Amino acid sequence: MKVALVHDWLNGLRGGERVLEQLCLLYPDADVFTLVHLPGSAGEIIGRHRITASFLDRLPRRGYRHYLPLYPSPSRASISRPTTWSSPPAMP
Repeated sequence: MKVALVHDWLNGLRGGERVLEQLCLLYPDADVFTLVHLPGSAGEIIGRHRITASFLDRLPRRGYRHYLPLYPSPSRASISRPTTWSSPPAMP
């Protein structure tokens, strides 16, 4: 089974990135997809994976949070490869 890990942006090592690190350890062959990636900022564990960033990564980094209205478009387009998706559990 091929696994893809998706994270909003990789520009530091905080709470969300710590969770992503644990997922990277569980799935060592998984590809990581993100909207914005600052190489070397998310730690060694995440950095070992193949990281694919969206076109937003080529825009000026200083204002990446201002690109919020553009986020849905690249996040849908980034994962265009055949992937097996599992649905999250239904909330009661």
